[in-house]
Amino acid sequence: MKDLSEVLLICDFDNTIAPTGQYLAEGRSCIDVPEENRRAILRFMAEGGHFAVVTGRAFPAFRRLQPLIPTNCPTGIFNGAAIYDYEKGTYLTQHSLPASAPTLVHRFMDAFPTVSFEAFTWGAEVFAVRPNEYVERHQRFTGAPWVEIAALEDAPLPIAKLVIEDEEHTLKAAAEFIRSQEEFKDFDAIFSTPNLLEFTARGANKGGAAEELCALLGIQKEHLYCAGDQENDLAMLEIASEAFIPADCNPLLFDRGFTPVRPCTENSIADIVARLEERYL
Repeated sequence: MKDLSEVLLICDFDNTIAPTGQYLAEGRSCIDVPEENRRAILRFMAEGGHFAVVTGRAFPAFRRLQPLIPTNCPTGIFNGAAIYDYEKGTYLTQHSLPASAPTLVHRFMDAFPTVSFEAFTWGAEVFAVRPNEYVERHQRFTGAPWVEIAALEDAPLPIAKLVIEDEEHTLKAAAEFIRSQEEFKDFDAIFSTPNLLEFTARGANKGGAAEELCALLGIQKEHLYCAGDQENDLAMLEIASEAFIPADCNPLLFDRGFTPVRPCTENSIADIVARLEERYL
């Protein structure tokens, strides 16, 4: 192959492209893309490659970061529930939560009285129900301010995704509850961090977003490559021709046949691009 025009590389953002966990631990208020990763992405695109980001971040949390990341493709946001074209300022795909979400959320909150919710709409609004310390921490992390509401019915519908926030052991029990209840069959529940459990519509995950990007860009699955570090990346890692995981990723991604690369803190994306260049060029 003379160039990378048939290749699509999809990467998660947090702790895959940028070591945001390290930035937070260092008390840094500014998040940036490491220069070595940025140069590698620019080189990959100059060689004809398609580079896309699929992130768990919602529209208001990612729009301030998107200009920092070199990309030549639409972006998967809301944990894959939507594809957004930042260049045109429009959604290309959207998968809303079922209309039954408010009713089911009340039942869920009765069963788990300490959990909090953040509700994300398709616009810039974020609404918090029963906010706790994890909601406050998430807001500081994303920079997307929320408005407190008494119940999910007070948020404008439809809802793009919900994020449940609490102690890890509580959320593990909550995830099992959701997956065991027939009435929640139209929801996907997946962890993005140990304290964040995300609700999207069934199938509206990062794997679905990767499939949609392949269709939009005309890319064959044999030339699809994905990189991620967390449980919510599994759906796209599992459908990739080859999946890459930073050496400092969540250990649950180990022993699944994925290809380990340099840690995110040591420019894992630059490592991935070099491997693809060696393979194709």
